[in-house]
Amino acid sequence: MYGGDRIKLKTDEVLLERIVRNLLHNAFKYARIKVCLKWYELPDKIKITIQDDGFGLKKEECKNQ
Repeated sequence: MYGGDRIKLKTDEVLLERIVRNLLHNAFKYARIKVCLKWYELPDKIKITIQDDGFGLKKEECKNQ
């Protein structure tokens, strides 16, 4: 997506906004300097990533590991 291109999504926009705001809030809360939001248009979905340069979670704090 470049310039004035738009992406059309079929989703609950209130829920999507709440999720992205929450993730951004946490990223800014724990970041030292940098927060990066990116989105990728895939054939049948959109992938959104949010990264920061904070300390992150310890392995034992992650449920899936």
